[in-house]
Amino acid sequence: MPGPSSLYEGGMVSTTAGADEFISNDIIITGNVYYVYSVSGSDSNDGSENYPLATLSAAQALATDNNGDVIIVKSGHTETISSAITISKAVKYYGLGTGSSRPKFTCAAAIKLFDVSARGVEINNFYFPKGTTTGNTARIDAYAGLKIKNCYFECGQYDQNTILVPATSYNVVIDSCSFVVVENGPDSAIKPTSTDVLELNIKNCSFNGASIDWDDAAIYSAVAHVNFEYENNTLTGNARMHHNTASTGWCSGTIAGDNCKVKV
Repeated sequence: MPGPSSLYEGGMVSTTAGADEFISNDIIITGNVYYVYSVSGSDSNDGSENYPLATLSAAQALATDNNGDVIIVKSGHTETISSAITISKAVKYYGLGTGSSRPKFTCAAAIKLFDVSARGVEINNFYFPKGTTTGNTARIDAYAGLKIKNCYFECGQYDQNTILVPATSYNVVIDSCSFVVVENGPDSAIKPTSTDVLELNIKNCSFNGASIDWDDAAIYSAVAHVNFEYENNTLTGNARMHHNTASTGWCSGTIAGDNCKVKV
């Protein structure tokens, strides 16, 4: 089998390696590339494009921390997760595909689905269907320097919080993501949980409460986190943005309609 080093050329993902419009040769790669595909992959494979792994956990096990490694998850990939995936290495995770063909990760236990503990992780272009088991704490538990981009989140009755931003989570960026309530019961889409949260940047995101809304709010904070930046977000379907304590920062370009409310 070819090793991971054959997956890219000249420090860039090669278009001959199956890259589509999302992963193109303008993305610089300084480390190894590992592919994941549940349809034809196996966790005994080496992670090359022709021999992909079956699970995200297996790919992370092969990746090297702070090496510039990239994990590419193919369009049509699906995983139902019953044990938390601890993302403990600084690796970038990219999904291929558009719309509902993006890689899907479903929470099926009372867990934090992706529990991030490494600085500088990126999660890009994943699809998160509604959870299937009561009490799932979060789909993503953030950490310092985390970037979440182009992801889609369904928020159902079992999804307490979609993204938690806990203590020491500074410079977290949530960009161009969509959050949609699909059943009554979810608490929040994004929730800072500590006064130590610094410079949380939420931009270009859409929050659709579907006339139900999240129980607390789409963006909900009960703590005095500082230097937040909320820019160019859209609230529809009764979705709310609510801080019930004296956080500091700024909110600009936010569009709220359909009885939506903004309190920051």
